[in-house]
Amino acid sequence: MADLRPSAVGAGTPAPGFADHWEHLRAEFAVLDLALEAVTARRAGEPVGDALDELRSGIDARVAATPREVRLPLARLTAAAGLTPWEVTLLVLCLGVELDARYGRWCAAAQGDPARDRPRAPLALDLLGGGLPERASGLLALRPDAPLRGCGLLRVVPGLHGGPAELVALTDVALELLAGRSHGPDRPWLRRLPPGPTAGSPSEPVEVLARAAGQILAAGAWGPEGSTGPIRGAGDRLVACLHGGPVARALDLAHQVGSGLGIETLVLDLAAVRAAGGAVADAVCEAALEARAAPALLALALPGPELAGDGAAPDAVLIEIAPVLDRAGWVTVLASAQPVTAPAAAWVSLEVPPAGVADLAYGWAVALEAAGVPADESAASSLASRFRAGVAGIAPVVATAAQTARLHGRPPALADVELAARNGTGPGLGPAARRIRSRRGWDELVLPPAQTAQLHELVAAVASRRTVLADWGFGVGSSRGTGIAALFSGPPGTGKTLAAEIVAARLELDLFVVDLAAAVSKYIGETEKNLGRVFDAAASTDGLLFFDEADALFGRRSEVKDAHDRYANIEISYLLGRIEAHDGLVVLATNLERHLDEAFLRRLAFAVRFAPPGPADRARIWQVQLPAAAPVEPDLDWDVLASFPVTGGHIRNAVLHAAYQSAALGRPIGTVSLLAGLRRELEKVGRVPAPADFGPYWPRVLRFGAER
Repeated sequence: MADLRPSAVGAGTPAPGFADHWEHLRAEFAVLDLALEAVTARRAGEPVGDALDELRSGIDARVAATPREVRLPLARLTAAAGLTPWEVTLLVLCLGVELDARYGRWCAAAQGDPARDRPRAPLALDLLGGGLPERASGLLALRPDAPLRGCGLLRVVPGLHGGPAELVALTDVALELLAGRSHGPDRPWLRRLPPGPTAGSPSEPVEVLARAAGQILAAGAWGPEGSTGPIRGAGDRLVACLHGGPVARALDLAHQVGSGLGIETLVLDLAAVRAAGGAVADAVCEAALEARAAPALLALALPGPELAGDGAAPDAVLIEIAPVLDRAGWVTVLASAQPVTAPAAAWVSLEVPPAGVADLAYGWAVALEAAGVPADESAASSLASRFRAGVAGIAPVVATAAQTARLHGRPPALADVELAARNGTGPGLGPAARRIRSRRGWDELVLPPAQTAQLHELVAAVASRRTVLADWGFGVGSSRGTGIAALFSGPPGTGKTLAAEIVAARLELDLFVVDLAAAVSKYIGETEKNLGRVFDAAASTDGLLFFDEADALFGRRSEVKDAHDRYANIEISYLLGRIEAHDGLVVLATNLERHLDEAFLRRLAFAVRFAPPGPADRARIWQVQLPAAAPVEPDLDWDVLASFPVTGGHIRNAVLHAAYQSAALGRPIGTVSLLAGLRRELEKVGRVPAPADFGPYWPRVLRFGAER
């Protein structure tokens, strides 16, 4: 390893600034070497001159003269924690132990133990020098809540064989930053978002935060180009709580603030930290240190009450991280779905405005153009209307699409972007919802013209959200969610689920079928918690949320006669509020519309009633159920098939039964095999068919199953 020390730093007139981080480190190691010589001299009773103070003054002058575009991580960390010259020297000694074995050997010799190659408290205080008051002050500076440890720069490591603790070593984040890396170690719960495109008209919270953060950046210590200078007190710290909307929306606003200032945004998922068994306070401290050094804006995603484990509710998490932010934070955004009680008076609280479709469309347009994806304004508007990836999430989606296209040896296209957006949705729903990627088409659905027209209107409404809500101003000032809710009602087998699949396919969205068995609980309050998890996860999910048998959840509220009635009504009211506040597309299907609460029906944008098909529609359903590739006998008797008053679900099952049996016999599908399948379907539901209903086909239908 090359010698890190300069040959003549501090001699004569200092150079007007450092060229880079390494030149600065060499100067600091020169200070360290002189400090170590002073320790040896004091122990030997020899006098110590003023050369150390002169060298330190020269380095401070060179740091102040360094151009703003030169990145000096040590100077940034020094200013961030407000370190004294002695604390800086101790920090450099810990770095030297990691980089150069000479410093480890010096520590071992100075402490009289070859195994102790890291400094303990007495040796660290020897670096300080001075009398008893100075050493006592230095000892207090080594407490866990003091800057060196409280800001995540140093840590205590255990001693050998249970002996006294070795005092200090660099933390992993501090080591990587001082070793020249632009950021700390990669962690699964921390995302780094580079500055991205910003919309032309930022919302009020973005303007407020950008103005406050800009004042801190301009204070002299945290300019984007790397200026330094010690600043302490309330003026160098801002903690803002964004609430009132989805956490993803608040994180998106935080990224807009960082992008407007030209700095990175670090997003820390506290629920992921806790799920991985990590300490929330330590994770926040590490991220805050990295944000200070970059500089970058720090955004913390608080876990909601439903998603957090025991003891991880937002207020409990705030109590845990508040001291860390007060010591180490600078510009921090707390993203929470609900308002939180700020444990510090210096914190501010801002309500998140509804997501702007126009801003998202602008972000999509910029990202598509940068990636060379052919797309016009309508394509960007369509993406913004269908996919709720925030501005921060758009660039990764487009990058994934471009990489996928390159793997196939072709330029990226809009279809690649849409597929990447779909693939990135839904994982947060977990086992509460089943994902379906539908490829159904309008030609598979047989309905009267009025109902078909309603479904087309539903698709058009979702596709036109940007025009109506943003361009025409219908979404301005609205306190309700901007989503669309629809009800599909009718007897079983009439096409409700198929219609939901077709709507999802036409909008190129995934269908998420909510599992009621996993959501509904007999215990009071548990159903709300389970469904709360679904809606919280769906808040950032691009897809159609589908509730089948919705009457089990959204039934009528009843007169309160006991505690169970009261809690049942509370449960329904809670669900009504969540449906109304949801910003996505929700479709509910029910066989019993009359059992639904009237207040819920008023909240629906569309209500499509599915009736049992008549003879003409049944004939069409029989026909569309037979794929073009299936072998079919000519001249099928559609009239006799359509004469049975069954629904489309029964017809589909009958066709599948006929296909399996015909394939087993090595024959094409014919009228007899279809009628045999229908016979089994009717018997399955307790409707014994009469021979007369089958006409001349009855004898052959009876023999069909026995011909094998």
